[in-house]
Amino acid sequence: MQQISKRGAFGLVALIIFFIVQVISSARATPSGPNVAEMKAVISTWRNVRQIIEKGAPTRDATPVVFISRDQEKGLSKDQTQEIFSYARKADLWRGIWFVAMKNDLMLRQRATVYFMPDEVGSGIRRGKSVSVRLFDAWMRFEEPRKEPLLLTEDYAQIETSPLEKFAPGTDNFPFRISSGLSIDEIGEIVHLIRVGPKPFPKKDGIPDPFLQRGGRTMPVDRSKPIISISHLGDVIRVETGVRHGGLDGSGQFIECKKLDRAWEITEVSYWVN
Repeated sequence: MQQISKRGAFGLVALIIFFIVQVISSARATPSGPNVAEMKAVISTWRNVRQIIEKGAPTRDATPVVFISRDQEKGLSKDQTQEIFSYARKADLWRGIWFVAMKNDLMLRQRATVYFMPDEVGSGIRRGKSVSVRLFDAWMRFEEPRKEPLLLTEDYAQIETSPLEKFAPGTDNFPFRISSGLSIDEIGEIVHLIRVGPKPFPKKDGIPDPFLQRGGRTMPVDRSKPIISISHLGDVIRVETGVRHGGLDGSGQFIECKKLDRAWEITEVSYWVN
């Protein structure tokens, strides 16, 4: 994160230097130099760039907010929204904010997850970063007024179903957590395996490869359930599907898969409920 922030700052500084050099060169080229309007433009631009360097990229006033828990109070005050954005900027100064998801945790306290704009797109998948923070209620602020909430930064993937500018968060296209170490192509292959089914077995000399025709899963995969997370479980990839409305409100499947030879294969399926 810090390296990205430094690179962004260096990039902005380079733009500022380039812009100033251009203004000075233009002034030298004309006997009268820059006029008042041009100088005001230079000063205004510098102020805007300085604010971005110090406070991070500006946030959109119309950033979408999605409420996930069933009995959750809908709507955020302006102060709550600004609080969430300020925590997001502590985690990352430069990434643009895509949207915010609100959910109740085990203690029925609101937890905000800020999804930043995707860093990578490919194989029908968008990939990026998110940061989650549990909002303090009035009692917590009274008990520990100086305590700062913990920020949890994670990687996410999202199935690309529409252009980014027309994205509307829903059950089928909501971002899900992913482990680091998986390429975007591998994520796309795993999503295809879970949502659609295994691809045709590769063939050797026109004959299906028998080493790729293994079985062993204990129950059928419910392909209608959305993906919640993709994570490493030893040398196996565990895919969690289903719906989590809150800390103790959800159900779905754990689907374990592994790349055997040249293809992904589902090795185990089980149910979870809470």
